[in-house]
Amino acid sequence: MKKFIYVLLMAPVILTSCGESFKKSGNIEYKIIKDGKGDVIKYGSYIEFSFKQSYKDSVMANSNDYSNQIAMLDSTSIPPNIYKIFSQCRKGDSLVLKMKTDSMYIDPRSGQLNLPPGVKKGQFVFTSYKIQNVYATRPEADSVFKILTAQAQEKAKAKEKDILVKDDKTINDYLAKNKIIAEKAPQGTYVQVITPGAGNKIDTSVQVKVNYTGKTLNGLSGKAFDSNTDPAFQHVEPYPVNMWAPEVVKGWADGLMMLNKGAKAKFYIPSTLGYGQQGNGGEIKPNDILVFDIEVVDVLSKDIAMVEMKKQQMEQQRQQQMMMQMQQRQQDSMSRAAKMDSLKRK
Repeated sequence: MKKFIYVLLMAPVILTSCGESFKKSGNIEYKIIKDGKGDVIKYGSYIEFSFKQSYKDSVMANSNDYSNQIAMLDSTSIPPNIYKIFSQCRKGDSLVLKMKTDSMYIDPRSGQLNLPPGVKKGQFVFTSYKIQNVYATRPEADSVFKILTAQAQEKAKAKEKDILVKDDKTINDYLAKNKIIAEKAPQGTYVQVITPGAGNKIDTSVQVKVNYTGKTLNGLSGKAFDSNTDPAFQHVEPYPVNMWAPEVVKGWADGLMMLNKGAKAKFYIPSTLGYGQQGNGGEIKPNDILVFDIEVVDVLSKDIAMVEMKKQQMEQQRQQQMMMQMQQRQQDSMSRAAKMDSLKRK
């Protein structure tokens, strides 16, 4: 089970139902809305809580969108000021935390302030919690956690379906506007064949080697976020994709099955088949639709691909051994020089 997620305290919600003033615990202000009965939560107990997060008028996260969370009240893994606050609560209580963006988004290692888009320095953010239940033992908490995880997965699937429908319309509108003919792959990737290839269609029994350049649909007029044909990205060689276990975004595997050796195509990949709600770095934002220029350079059977992969591994090992030997010779040479200097001084 996950321990207390401190990042939840870095996000906001306003409870307006209580006029009680805030108290202070370290760099956090808080107030507890007493609504529960019984003893305060004991050390080592497991808390089930719902939460809502917002900044100003914008809701950033809400546990209703997936599920409640469970965390252990443990002073060894929770910051002392947070432990102090939650250890005053009972089942049924509500809690509001107020924290300045300057403290919330500071990197403790570098001291650099990393504000999310739209969040300004000197502003306050709020986080509200509702203590839904308290469990005395780990088995009790684990049992509930499994139920909550299943609920979250179901909600995530439903949300992905909604996003896929929206992305599908966006892609279709773009294709229609630009008079592009593309075929829809089984999972939802649209494939525009630029140059047909030859031979059998790609399947899960082969390795394909591809050249590619990737952009987002919103950034087609701008620079690529990755490419193995542009020397600026420093990896100019065909990229191997093992179709029996593809370690690429789902949209690639989906689209490649529509092609054969020598084909050149453009993939329009819905965000759910790309990097989804997480995005990837600063250039691929959450729910970005991806567009890839793809060229299938070669298609190898699994047996041939495995032999080639083994040769590459052996070559890498050989190069590593050579590097280690060179480093050892340099160290030996430096050691001999140091001994010579020591003898000369004597």
